[in-house]
Amino acid sequence: MKQREFNMRAGSPRGFTLVEIMIVITIISVLMMLVSFSYVSIRDKIRKTSCMENMRVIYKAATLCQTERSIEGNNLTVKMLHEEGYMRRRPVCPSGGKYWIQGEKDKLRISCQETTDGSDHGFYE
Repeated sequence: MKQREFNMRAGSPRGFTLVEIMIVITIISVLMMLVSFSYVSIRDKIRKTSCMENMRVIYKAATLCQTERSIEGNNLTVKMLHEEGYMRRRPVCPSGGKYWIQGEKDKLRISCQETTDGSDHGFYE
């Protein structure tokens, strides 16, 4: 008897139906879509934060250069600050933008322009 019961169980259908597999695939694809959207927004925030930190470093170097050499803000460039030794490395925008130094003797504004992805990283004063 036990032998026959075992055989009947072995002959019963196993596995998942096509509908069950399709539902699982749909749920997984929706979850992946939500994760990808949050990943893109997090990546953009990280790029903007990194760019703002670069602008802060440039601002400090430009202020120090102005204090030591009495150079006006309009005559400063990021390349010059790096070559003169006010920055260890030349900052690079993670979105491919270019840093600009604008301003008068008392007030500087560092901005990031011409980013490759079209994002606006603002400015640092």
